[in-house]
Amino acid sequence: MVTSCSTTSQTAEESATVSGPPSVKNPVPFIKPASLLKLVQTEDTQLREVALPLHLHGIIEPDFNKEVDVTSHMTGRVQSVLVRPGDSVVVEQVLAVVESKEVSELEAELIEAKSKLTTALAHEKREKVIYREQVERPKSLIEAQTAFKDAGARRDLAESEFKRTESLFHEKILAEKDYHAAKAELSLAQAHYDQASATLQREQHMYQNKALLLNDVQVARAEVQRAEQHLDTLSQRLEFLGMTKSGVKRTVVTGKLSGELSIGAPLSGIITRQEISSGEVVQPDTPMFTITDLSTVLVRADLPETHLSRVKLGNGVQIKVAGYPEENFAGNISFISERVNPETHMVAMSVRLGNRKRQLKKNMSAEIDLEPQLAKVVLCPKRALFDRKGQTHVLVKNSRGTFDERSVIVGAETEDLVEICSGLKSGESVAIDNLDRLRNEPGRQ
Repeated sequence: MVTSCSTTSQTAEESATVSGPPSVKNPVPFIKPASLLKLVQTEDTQLREVALPLHLHGIIEPDFNKEVDVTSHMTGRVQSVLVRPGDSVVVEQVLAVVESKEVSELEAELIEAKSKLTTALAHEKREKVIYREQVERPKSLIEAQTAFKDAGARRDLAESEFKRTESLFHEKILAEKDYHAAKAELSLAQAHYDQASATLQREQHMYQNKALLLNDVQVARAEVQRAEQHLDTLSQRLEFLGMTKSGVKRTVVTGKLSGELSIGAPLSGIITRQEISSGEVVQPDTPMFTITDLSTVLVRADLPETHLSRVKLGNGVQIKVAGYPEENFAGNISFISERVNPETHMVAMSVRLGNRKRQLKKNMSAEIDLEPQLAKVVLCPKRALFDRKGQTHVLVKNSRGTFDERSVIVGAETEDLVEICSGLKSGESVAIDNLDRLRNEPGRQ
């Protein structure tokens, strides 16, 4: 299998030195007979631009915001559980019903708010009718005009009668009481006339300034808006607590208290966990269910920072999982973190995959092969590598004509060459044959 630097397990110490050759404590040269050194073939490492594959190990997880825990925001007793693990659910589907005193109290406020809104709407409608009548047929103004004319006529009649009575009184034809009665009648008629005149002036002013006629309508509209806002606030509180929109609407329409909190599904998916049962008392934020939507999944992996230049958003990848060894899943890199882990020198990345057949499961292991990208790397003959104490080493020719043993970190491989991620520089000569004799012949100091 093609490997890369990403497949090498690195400790924090190794990661810290990945950008250059690892320090070799007291490198020990191999002093061999000249006859042996002449037999050793060497080859220079070289810096070349090649299309190298990159292999990563990953794990499958739900897509962003595609797995949620369903909780109750209020204390109550579970009346019924309507789903079980493995069931498919859709948004707002009722999962469970919880009985709660707090819900009953909020429902009572909701019903009262609906009643107030109905009253406010009726009042607004009545004020609008009055306004239209005032504009189209100013009833109050007409009535004021009629009352003013009637008061004027009554005053004129009372004044004429008073003058006649006064004349007869001075001629001592009428009694004094009749004179005072006529005078009082005239005063009353004048008062009615003055009142009618003031009312007429007010109605004329209001009719000329129609904005004043709108005042009652505007006040009624404000009452409706306040009632609507209160009703909406209570509805939102119940929805926030977990009641479905249909449940809130049912309470408003029927005007009946249920005392029940219908716990609805916040997203479509599969019930992957159930934590409650009927009769159990739940507290606010008690986990009740977990819903997972695996229609799309993320394959998360850690990318060595040394390979950042070889990976870009949108790059295509091929993914294999153990459960389907004969099948390849194609995807593209959808996320590369802006943060490098200071301990591992790794960068988190993820690939988004469609999963309509539900083949990929949460926490599955995945093997990720990225499309080869051109990169300049140091290449070394594979024949120069040998293993000692679990680490890869090479024999590097020094300026004295002997060899130093040096550990290296390898990456991608071809048939004859291997990528050197750390430990060798371009142009250094390494031994490619007689490695066992160089390491085992007497003469090593």
